[in-house]
Amino acid sequence: MAQAPLYLKGVNSVSVYNVGDKHVTIFGEIHSEANVAEPVCPQPSMSLATYLEFIHPPNDDGILLLELPPTLVANVFSGNINAIMDKRKEGLLGDIEGIDVRSQFINTGLLYNNHRRLIAMSLTDFMSQFFMMISVALNSLTKTIPKQMSVNDRTHLTKVLNDIGNDMNVINRYFKPQIDALINANQAATVQDMVNTQLTVNGYTLIDIIRHSWKKVTDFMVLKTIYTTPKRNVFILLGEMHAKNMEAVFKHFLQRMCASKRL
Repeated sequence: MAQAPLYLKGVNSVSVYNVGDKHVTIFGEIHSEANVAEPVCPQPSMSLATYLEFIHPPNDDGILLLELPPTLVANVFSGNINAIMDKRKEGLLGDIEGIDVRSQFINTGLLYNNHRRLIAMSLTDFMSQFFMMISVALNSLTKTIPKQMSVNDRTHLTKVLNDIGNDMNVINRYFKPQIDALINANQAATVQDMVNTQLTVNGYTLIDIIRHSWKKVTDFMVLKTIYTTPKRNVFILLGEMHAKNMEAVFKHFLQRMCASKRL
């Protein structure tokens, strides 16, 4: 008799990959403090935190990557992450690592979670804090690539960084002239003024591209951790849109090395 599928509360997708000798599982969620208490969920079901107790117990050959700073200390809007950290305090889970280094460079809460305040910023401050800092992040991340890493792995990581650089080139070529014109006309020009121009490239606004670029910083950290960790099993919890983006990253950079599927 076929076994009934198990549903995970607050998890929208599961992607499974084999990367070399590593087994990688990515859980995609909608970031919400209530995502562990969904009112409607098929049965049988359990929370992700409880599921991780079974597949990632203490002292196993695995590591769990979370969208948290390396310190694992942050205010998060994820019931899953909060529940996982509670399990960690109880000593019920294996190794956990924070792979979100963006807060070392920018105010991530402002960029992603406070759109009203973001568009009220001056264009000068916005470009200084979120666009110019991309170059700083690229230089910093480049220095973290281990010299002893294989040529293939280094190539994949470099491609992610080059992709971020390409985003900067798009902004410089297509958006910067309009930004400069707005600032020259009014030193107090805001991000809202830029939004009002309705300028897009392939359907993406300036804010969209900058947000995507900073997501790729986390993509880089995910890939680097997969390549460098001695653990054989890598579990990753990301926002659903970011999880889908990682699926594209794996297919684009690792298509000869891994198989993937959506569950």
